[in-house]
Amino acid sequence: MERLSEIINGYIASGGSGQALKDTSGNTLSYTGLEALVKEYTEQISSQLPAGKKNVIAIVSERNILLPVVLYAIINTGSAYVPVDHRFPEERVKAILAEASPNAAVVENKYRQTFEKSFAGLVKASVALNEEHTLILLDQQPANIPDDTVYILYTSGSTGTPKGVIHTHSSVISFLQWCNEAILCTEGSNFISISPLQFDLSVFDMFFALFRHGTLLLVKESELANHRMLAQIIAEYKINCVYATPSFFQLLCNGGKLHNYNFDHISHLLLAGEQLHWALLHEMKPYFGKAKCYNLYGPTETNVCCYYEAKPGEEERNPVIVPIGRPCSNAKIHLEVYDDPELPELWVASGTLMHGYVAADASFRVFEGLRYYNTGDIVKLGAGGNLVFCGRRDRMIKKNGFRIEPAEIEKYIKELEGVSQAIALPVHIENSTKLVIFIQSGKAYSLLEIKQYCLQKLPYYMVPDDVVMVDELPVNFNNKTDAQQLIDKYVK
Repeated sequence: MERLSEIINGYIASGGSGQALKDTSGNTLSYTGLEALVKEYTEQISSQLPAGKKNVIAIVSERNILLPVVLYAIINTGSAYVPVDHRFPEERVKAILAEASPNAAVVENKYRQTFEKSFAGLVKASVALNEEHTLILLDQQPANIPDDTVYILYTSGSTGTPKGVIHTHSSVISFLQWCNEAILCTEGSNFISISPLQFDLSVFDMFFALFRHGTLLLVKESELANHRMLAQIIAEYKINCVYATPSFFQLLCNGGKLHNYNFDHISHLLLAGEQLHWALLHEMKPYFGKAKCYNLYGPTETNVCCYYEAKPGEEERNPVIVPIGRPCSNAKIHLEVYDDPELPELWVASGTLMHGYVAADASFRVFEGLRYYNTGDIVKLGAGGNLVFCGRRDRMIKKNGFRIEPAEIEKYIKELEGVSQAIALPVHIENSTKLVIFIQSGKAYSLLEIKQYCLQKLPYYMVPDDVVMVDELPVNFNNKTDAQQLIDKYVK
């Protein structure tokens, strides 16, 4: 079986003196330098890990020039990595660590004390890995996962518990090989790392630049929060390929002062993670008119499995919503009809399909010898045979590219004093989505109180944008909460 480590090392070894990594502080690393560091870190990490077993290593680090080096080294050791965002509340971090049960962690030094204090009972030893990161050995047995696991990404769970998605060498390689075939950036292109490591868009960011012997620019979190600065960075570093959510591009259009810059160097814009509207592409066109634009679709469980190149004139055939297109060359689809024949549910079989979850059952079904995954997404067949995303069979929300299960938010809100009912709903206003929590309670809560409370319990991206206190949640004829009535009242 081909290993991702072999592919990574092959591209690194053939990169020569070309620049592999850089940051906005002026630090650079050539492919030759990258090869030496990856080898050094691989040996250092391997020497500390128990032999003859599948190791699981948590990663707690911001984006910096050494993060990809550490990532490649972890994969070289045969270990699986589990990203843990430093912004996550301690309760969620503990839940992830309890389930994935990593026996080591690579922690950025600024978060080392907090990590070691929170998990003092598990820490066996700490070893300096480089000037940015420390390798912390943990006294626990790793979760029972396949030997060929590369990473575990945790997503919001419908039961209120995060689910760990297991991806293997086979699924990651299949995704990258499809990118190599379909995303035809030129050799030596400049890429930018925007997505956090726990978001599946980061798989493209961290690995695909190697396939083009390109340069990956690592930007700081403070720069990502400043859209005007980020627009300047994209222009100044002549980035050729940007992979991000529609919300990211909307923020650039709103506050990036794009008219001040020339973006003719951008050859590819890849948008994924949430619904894409033609209205946003119209806003982007004056600035990014020379770039090919792709709408990429796929849940964390499949990574990208469908794609669509948005071309001039196509809007007339599929107005308002940009299609998710057709299956990738390594994927097949099955449309399962339930109530409405014109709105079937999408099942996917793909080389990029996950192995399964760490501690939960996955919705697989075998058709004609292929294993299909139930995405839960409702689609319709649009013009030209392209699929159009039409919503969900369940209540799952996609916001800023992150998957959010309302039940997880509601679970914690209902634990607040006086709260009898709560429902979290997505409210679509123009080209953006707001996450609003409607609360029935004998005690009033302000937005600030709800935000501060949620930040102690949930990832930052699951914190509601607004709160509405109601005397009583309205119900429909089926005695279920009338979500549309709440949304209509909110929008008005």
